[in-house]
Amino acid sequence: MANWEPLEQISSNDITAICLKTGRHQITIFNIYNDCNDNKALEALDFYLRKHSLQLTGSDEDHIIWAGDFNRHHPLWDDETETRLFTPRALNDANRLIEYMADWEMEPVLMKEEGQMLQHKVTKNFSRPDLVLCTNHSRSLFITCEVRECEQPIHTDHFPIVSMLELPSKIEQVSDDISYNYRAADWKDFNNKLKALLNEWDCSIPILNRGMLEDEVCKLTKIIQETTQSCIKKNKPRPNARRWWNSDLESMCKQLKKICAEVKKNRVLPDHPSHGQLKTAIAAFAEAMNKAKMEHWTEYLENAMDKDIWTANKYVSEPIADSGKPRIPTL
Repeated sequence: MANWEPLEQISSNDITAICLKTGRHQITIFNIYNDCNDNKALEALDFYLRKHSLQLTGSDEDHIIWAGDFNRHHPLWDDETETRLFTPRALNDANRLIEYMADWEMEPVLMKEEGQMLQHKVTKNFSRPDLVLCTNHSRSLFITCEVRECEQPIHTDHFPIVSMLELPSKIEQVSDDISYNYRAADWKDFNNKLKALLNEWDCSIPILNRGMLEDEVCKLTKIIQETTQSCIKKNKPRPNARRWWNSDLESMCKQLKKICAEVKKNRVLPDHPSHGQLKTAIAAFAEAMNKAKMEHWTEYLENAMDKDIWTANKYVSEPIADSGKPRIPTL
């Protein structure tokens, strides 16, 4: 998508936001982590919205979406029978969120009948601290908004929420840059085809000027590109790709999802073998992922140029928040 930009000047590391411009429409999406003990993230969000209200909500065709972990419990979005969640303090904290929702005319997209968002690792109780909220005229944008328990990431008790939005068809699309999977290349086959093409190239003509040199360089470049296109497979574009991700993690992740689906089917049978398999698979996947991250970080530092050193310093010195920059291994 071409017409989008990140929003800056938000006075909280617990909020990230982007603005999508789709012709007449403007969709602003805020990803929020609100701490259990205070409302600083909500206060920063309210301050930003008031300061930029003309740019964000100046038209009836402008939309705003809030999504994230709000850490608040209220019968409006939690199961009314879960009275353990509705302490006086919890209801008082939730009322502040409801006030912000009323001020900005926000309403829930996910209803409380549509699944739980969190399972406590110790008590195994479920709750709904994660919310997806939108301006009251924006519900029609959502094709789907659902909780996917089977895709729960490791090291977390939250379930992912996946939303699909219907945007105008006239929006400009940007094609992904082509990249090749050099790691999976058959270099013996590559070298054989490259040699065959080079043998067909008549390079016996002496180079007498710059123009001839450039022509020969173009021919050589074309030969290498043709060999690459015929011998190296292209990577499939991944919207959530990570630089440290590899094929081993991909296969382990697929296997983990299969086991999660099996556990869900047998959740009422605590002695079913799938529960033990899930614990083992999660531990193995976590270890492999940490190893891949560390190896990538080490390789990045070993090959870092002058500019990269300052970038690395920014990574390790930036204050860490739940929704801020991803944590970097200790140097």
